Amino acid sequence: MRGTIERVEDDVYVVKARDGSILKLIIAANTGVAPSVRSNLSDIKPVSYIGVAALPLPDGSQRALEVHIFHESMRGTGEGHRSWDLQPNSTMTNAHGRVDRGNNGRPFVEFEVQGWGKKDYCSDRYCDCDLSAGERG
Repeated sequence: MRGTIERVEDDVYVVKARDGSILKLIIAANTGVAPSVRSNLSDIKPVSYIGVAALPLPDGSQRALEVHIFHESMRGTGEGHRSWDLQPNSTMTNAHGRVDRGNNGRPFVEFEVQGWGKKDYCSDRYCDCDLSAGERG
């Protein structure tokens, strides 16, 4: 489920889903919360644990749709590469990553996932959030 939290009423989160429908979710008291804040590719440090939602390109590279910088307490969350629900054919890669620039000056994120490397090309406008440590309330 993807959406925007419209308001919180006690243990009920009122969420507007991507399709515009309104959902009411009852959240258990021990549910973790990870708010997101806007960030830039320059916020990715050499030790960052990141997630990139991307679309495969004909040349085998990936175009990043979203880049998430996980809070240190979330390191290891969903590590690996898999299909994702952001758009048809999109993927998600969560891993230790770093930002570099290719010979063409185009920024890319390079991953280290269980012994193999993978590059997801992106531009500064695709880095959209930092998943921070949070708490309910």
